[in-house]
Amino acid sequence: MLKPFEVIEALTYQILAWLIILPRTIIKLVLDPGFVPAYVKKELKREAGSQFNKYMSPISLFLFVALIPGVAISFIPSFGVHFILPSGDLITGRSIHLETQALFKSDTWSSIPEFEWTIWECGNRDEFGFCQYDKYIASWKDNFSDGIFIGRGLTNSHGQQIDYLSTYTETNIQVIGHTTAKDFFDYSFNSPGDYALGVVARIFPTTQGAKAIEQYSSYIFLHVPENTDFPVRLLTSPKDRDSQVSEKDFVQRLQSNEAIFLGLALLFLPLVFALASITSTRRPISQTVLKEALFEQCYYFAPLLLVFWLSLYLNIYYTEEIKISQKLLWFPFLITFLQFANIEANAIAQRQRTNKWVGFLNLLGCLAVLAGIFGLMASFQEEPVMGRRIIAWAFLVGSSTLVALLIRRTVINRVKSKSTKQGSS
Repeated sequence: MLKPFEVIEALTYQILAWLIILPRTIIKLVLDPGFVPAYVKKELKREAGSQFNKYMSPISLFLFVALIPGVAISFIPSFGVHFILPSGDLITGRSIHLETQALFKSDTWSSIPEFEWTIWECGNRDEFGFCQYDKYIASWKDNFSDGIFIGRGLTNSHGQQIDYLSTYTETNIQVIGHTTAKDFFDYSFNSPGDYALGVVARIFPTTQGAKAIEQYSSYIFLHVPENTDFPVRLLTSPKDRDSQVSEKDFVQRLQSNEAIFLGLALLFLPLVFALASITSTRRPISQTVLKEALFEQCYYFAPLLLVFWLSLYLNIYYTEEIKISQKLLWFPFLITFLQFANIEANAIAQRQRTNKWVGFLNLLGCLAVLAGIFGLMASFQEEPVMGRRIIAWAFLVGSSTLVALLIRRTVINRVKSKSTKQGSS
């Protein structure tokens, strides 16, 4: 009977403990990162149930600041403009009726949305026969103040080329919620051919003459047949807008296999640095030594990844309305990375009992290894054949390196044995 209440009590206590311990751990790591080696060594000597009570466990801290933002970023809505296909006939004869919906970062109620539609006809073709869509036909701009239609190269009833301009006082824009706006477009084609129809969605502040603070574009391609009995045909299908996700979807994603693999991939970062910090030490590599090094690296990486995700989220939601350069949003990450490099060089040098410059060279080596691994993954994804070749070369180089290390170990053991015999004699 009391079991559900005990579960709620334990969960409440755990949440409150994390709310207190998490910021305390981050602040301690930023202000005094030198405490990490002694603290990790002391806590690992305790019993399993009493470890890491004062500060958050390194693995839990690392996954909390690295995995959760990495999973949550996939639920950020896709800002931009999207074509919407209504149910029923949208294209009849040589006339089309299309609607589009734009998702903005800014508030559409306190700003002015605008849609600009443009039509190009297939003029010249490239060497492969693809249309260049370089023949401008017409454009139509719609905002809350007025709508403007501009025609270029149209013909009147006497067959003369004219430029046509008309202004409408009504708008087709509909504001939905505080970040979404919708617009409609109707057009009749005069001649058959292939056409490109583009839409640009902008949003302006209410200040007169201000520049757009957001701008997105999208295109579709259409074919108008010669026979008017056949409808206009879409050559490309509009992309569907991302659907909204719930908290249940986020929990399911966090428990999915993809999240597990992402967590393992992120743990590869501190693991590389942990291996680099203990490979050149005179201590034998054991499970305890490896765990100490890995836990230390998880602590060192936590502030860096936290600032990285924070900077990335700020860049995603950045608009021109913010009166600072977008590049400056990465300045905190740059400062944190420089501090991280200094901490890593000192930590590696301390563990290897050498000077800081040797630790800095090891740091550069770790960064080069990580860059090479991510480069291999990217090349394999883009060029499968090239990826297989790189894997073959990586296997060859890795095997050669392993053989070289075994030879080095054998030579060192022989030298030690000879020195031992000479000392005993």
